[in-house]
Amino acid sequence: MHQARQLRAVACAVTNVQNQAVLFADVSGSTRLYERLGDRIALALIERCVDAMQGVTRRHRGTVVKTIGDEIMAVFSDVAVACRAAMDMQIAVCTLPEAIEHGLTIHCGFHFGEVMVADDDVFGDTVNVAKRLSEVSKAGQIVTSGEVVRMLPAELTESTRFLDSEQVKGRAAPLELFEVLWEPDVELTEVVTGASWKRPQLKVSMRLAYRGREYRVDDQHPAISLGRDARAEIPLFDKLASRNHCRVEKTRNKFTFLDFSSNGTYVKMEGREEILVRRESVVLQDSGTISFGRPVASDPESAVSFEVIVKT
Repeated sequence: MHQARQLRAVACAVTNVQNQAVLFADVSGSTRLYERLGDRIALALIERCVDAMQGVTRRHRGTVVKTIGDEIMAVFSDVAVACRAAMDMQIAVCTLPEAIEHGLTIHCGFHFGEVMVADDDVFGDTVNVAKRLSEVSKAGQIVTSGEVVRMLPAELTESTRFLDSEQVKGRAAPLELFEVLWEPDVELTEVVTGASWKRPQLKVSMRLAYRGREYRVDDQHPAISLGRDARAEIPLFDKLASRNHCRVEKTRNKFTFLDFSSNGTYVKMEGREEILVRRESVVLQDSGTISFGRPVASDPESAVSFEVIVKT
């Protein structure tokens, strides 16, 4: 009964129904940032990122509906504009000096369709789908739906790729998930807020060490595979490791660890608690260790050490 009254109250408050692009974007890994840097510094860094996302929204003539902690919800009247705004949000945040220093990234999801507008807020299936797309997106990623991709102009459609299909509650057909590729292939000067900025000219690489041998991940070798398979670039001599256990990828100035294993990987970064990563990804920062199927303290000799090296 109470829920029915709430629904009637919302229905009465609805001022109109519109077609809008709804976008959610939030800072990745903010919980660990608070643990690592403390409340005051972490909050200031997150606020800088949120301010940057709000600034992009305004420049694209969108409306910030609300901010919740490290997350922004915005609406745009045009789906192509929403797509470009999501791309510019990624660029705006990843070029903040603070974000570069602390490895901060954001992840975004957006969808287009009918929304109900009430009391300066928006509701409906479009909002729910956009939120779900944001939830499945990973650090540094923009995810949208197949429905949206089919609405985009050709130059933006070419910057998308199919990821997967997912059954979503309340929908008969599976939801097609597409990634929007926003990172340029070459070093370009982009125009933002009427002025130009150049991508920071930093030389960033990662050194990995395992059983007395060293390996590098850099612009010339942007990915490295680890596993028990002899074809792995870092062959692991560990019974708890899978044949194709994991991979480290360099994208711009960040390093993403992707686990494909059965037993998972324990990742310990300097100054942070050890975490278990199983069939998901995490951004590696500073230095630390990667241990296969067991905490690093159980067998330090079997772990891979890593270090991010930054040179100007």
